[in-house]
Amino acid sequence: FSNIPFTCNTTVNMVSDDMLKAMKRAGCHGLAIGMETGREWLRIKELNKPFTDEEIYRTASLIKKNGLSLTLFTMLGLPKESVDDMFATIRMCRKINANNVRATFLSPIPKTRMTERAMKEGILKASYDDQSEAGKLLTPVFNYAHRRETENLFYLFEVALRSSLLERIVRFIIRFPLPPVIKLSLLPRLYREKKFFNITLWSGFVFFLKTTLPQNRTKNFNNYLP
Repeated sequence: FSNIPFTCNTTVNMVSDDMLKAMKRAGCHGLAIGMETGREWLRIKELNKPFTDEEIYRTASLIKKNGLSLTLFTMLGLPKESVDDMFATIRMCRKINANNVRATFLSPIPKTRMTERAMKEGILKASYDDQSEAGKLLTPVFNYAHRRETENLFYLFEVALRSSLLERIVRFIIRFPLPPVIKLSLLPRLYREKKFFNITLWSGFVFFLKTTLPQNRTKNFNNYLP
């Protein structure tokens, strides 16, 4: 079956040099790992993902060393996340220099400790447990002082990723209302996702409809399990 190319998601602690060599022989051309945030303490304490920055750097380096395409999964809009924390994520992504970076808003699973705590702290609507509130894709779900900056950075994430100079410019302009045309910045991301998964745009759209919309329960949440 080595003539059938494939990609897969994996976790930071599951990757080894021998495994990657075997996967490449089997036809794998890319792996995706969940970096989530550039702040180690947020990753461990808020997301319950016990992976250090050094472990992520090591895994990313191994994937690239074996000639495989690398995608990083990242999140914005975490509880207790500051604007500085979000830009720390950008800087870590820049340092890793992956082939593709997917930035999404954290959408915690209803009725978990994260959602219950956020409701008590007043940064998440009590109605979040309803299907209509959970799983939103293009807006942050948590309410805090820097909500505008969080939403704007989502659209300008890849611009800030390109250089430290552009990062400083983006950091300045996200404080202000941005025109709706900024949403077109998502189009290059869709192209890179298609390239990574080696599928047609139509196949990607069908996959989105079947797995990502809030009414479908297979892939609509960035998984958080306490």
